[in-house]
Amino acid sequence: MAGDTEPGSDSFDRCSTEPAFGYELKAIVDRDGNEHEPGGGGVDMVSLELPIKNVIQNTRLRHDLAQGEIFRNRRTGVGTHSPETVARGFVNNGITDPNVADRLLIVDDYHVSNPEMDRDEPRPCMLPPDKR
Repeated sequence: MAGDTEPGSDSFDRCSTEPAFGYELKAIVDRDGNEHEPGGGGVDMVSLELPIKNVIQNTRLRHDLAQGEIFRNRRTGVGTHSPETVARGFVNNGITDPNVADRLLIVDDYHVSNPEMDRDEPRPCMLPPDKR
């Protein structure tokens, strides 16, 4: 759920004071080892970062391609016009850090390599992080 609507709920009976199955919940221990009391009154909400979306939003993949440009994964050599395809390739290879992905991202520009075309250099938004 998006977290902006409240789902309907079924009614239930809290009359029973005996724990079900002969045991009762004493504490909730999260992944980091922190202990929480049960029955705190709700669910903790955390933001969800999807790795592919995170790579797209925080690298040059977020920019629209101009005519003659193509995204390429330096590691695999795969080139495509689809930012999702390149981001998925990075994530599937264990690269989820946008800084690392941006270093491995190449934006080939046909207009820059072809002297007959009108652009003399790549657009600044498509330059690698170390050349900006």
